[in-house]
Amino acid sequence: MFFHVAYEAGAGFTMKVEPGCQVHRSFPLAHGARLELLGDPIIRDAGSMANAIMDKHGALDLGRLFTEVPGHYYWFLWSGDVLECGSSFSAILPAYHCAVNGRIDICSSSFHLAREHALLADDRSYLLERELFNYPLFQRTPWKAIQLLPTNSKLMVRANKVTLERSFAIEEHFGDGSNSSIAALDELCDVFKSECDLQLPRERFALSFTGGFDGRTLLGAALALDRKDFYTYSFGNAGESDLTLPEEQARALGITHLPILLDDAYLKEHAFRSAIAFMTLSDHNGNLGRPHYHFAAQRLATTTATIITGNFGSELFRAMHNPGVMISSMLIRIFQDPDGPWQEDLLAEAGPEFQREAAQLISEIEEYLRSTEGLDLSGRFYRFVFEEVFRKYFGPEIIVQSHFLRNRTPFLSLRFIQALHGTVWAGVHARLFEQNKLRRMKGQVFYAAFLRRAEPRLYSMPTNKGYTPAEVLEHWKLPMLAAKVGLKQLFPKREEDSNAMASFHRMHYQALAAHYGSNDLRGPLSDEDDHGADRIRKLSNHGAWHAALKVNEVVPTGE
Repeated sequence: MFFHVAYEAGAGFTMKVEPGCQVHRSFPLAHGARLELLGDPIIRDAGSMANAIMDKHGALDLGRLFTEVPGHYYWFLWSGDVLECGSSFSAILPAYHCAVNGRIDICSSSFHLAREHALLADDRSYLLERELFNYPLFQRTPWKAIQLLPTNSKLMVRANKVTLERSFAIEEHFGDGSNSSIAALDELCDVFKSECDLQLPRERFALSFTGGFDGRTLLGAALALDRKDFYTYSFGNAGESDLTLPEEQARALGITHLPILLDDAYLKEHAFRSAIAFMTLSDHNGNLGRPHYHFAAQRLATTTATIITGNFGSELFRAMHNPGVMISSMLIRIFQDPDGPWQEDLLAEAGPEFQREAAQLISEIEEYLRSTEGLDLSGRFYRFVFEEVFRKYFGPEIIVQSHFLRNRTPFLSLRFIQALHGTVWAGVHARLFEQNKLRRMKGQVFYAAFLRRAEPRLYSMPTNKGYTPAEVLEHWKLPMLAAKVGLKQLFPKREEDSNAMASFHRMHYQALAAHYGSNDLRGPLSDEDDHGADRIRKLSNHGAWHAALKVNEVVPTGE
């Protein structure tokens, strides 16, 4: 999927769209206006949509659009010689814009715009941000002239001028988190079932089913909704729980399960190529440690056009607490104590080579924090999660998959999120970065309640966490649950290399470093290096910067 809109005075608009396996639909509106949707818009009611998404003044209301049309897509509103455009809820699909030499460009690829205008990568803050946070913050790209459209915002192009407007505020939908009643839980289950009914297609689809709660909750919905033509899948190494547990449970439920093996054949024949393709197809916003997503998407696309995944589910319910690719230790320090000494820490971690960029970054973060001063600590962090973390972490994965199939993510439904945020089970109402395991599990109450109603067999089946959903919900089983959680913490199971990261690192790291011209990152491998994840992250960051520096020399290709 690709789009590029250009505007020049005297010549007007030109638009190029390549939907690929996605859809491109057009809807007439009042007064000759036209709405175009590109991607996978899931329209609640096509007959009433044109009226439902407009406010009383006849303007497009993003909150109404996101409610009436969930899914991942771009939107374009044409009205005479005016264009308004943006991305769907949480802007999982990126839109880039620039104004160079009198021309205004809006595009799904920053690298395409850089080639169009022969721009040189000139913003080293992009590399610094990736080093500190694993992805660029806010709207930065490697080119100062090219900016990423902010989340839940729109661009308006009129008379050779472009304006940007933040049109939807997620914090207005955080609710008070006061409702813990059985009625509220039942209503939340009803809303989720309704959203799944909308998003789970009647034709063949594949459903991601692992050992956790998100996938099994979606599987429970598919069974409760009596969907017939679907199968489940998971990926990992042969014999590991991410494959064996869902395969055994799917068999018990009479459902076909597809194991996608990340075995020696995958490592030798596919992993290197898929790692490069993951970077290229994600506009180099991805991570070299995620080749299995590209590999799996290619494999699944041979049998279905749609996958259903639990992306965003756990993040809505749980109190995120551990640093990693999604939330770095620096990000935790900033939001845990906005008035603390994080500025000094950031300058120290940036090093002497990036002091000027670090000072600028500190100023931008401080400005962002000031814009959230009316929220509590958890609210400030979750606004950042919805505006930045979701699109920067999950976005590359979904973009890569969009070249082969459609990834539908029912948990990222504004209607469901609004219902969730009125209850105590939402992550936004948990204590920020909660370390107590049992307190973090309160969000699992929804999963258990839904599964009890939707599919009692799944309700009683164990998860890979060592306990069943029933043990979360039924009070008399709480001592058993606490004992299992405590034992798991006292005697943690050996960490499985489910995504074959350690093997991938050992087999391909040196070749990847050479591919991206990062000889300074090569060197002897260490078994103590967290399966190579830290080295892979660092190489991904430098690889993206290297690709930006070379963008006008070689046109990247991907599969």
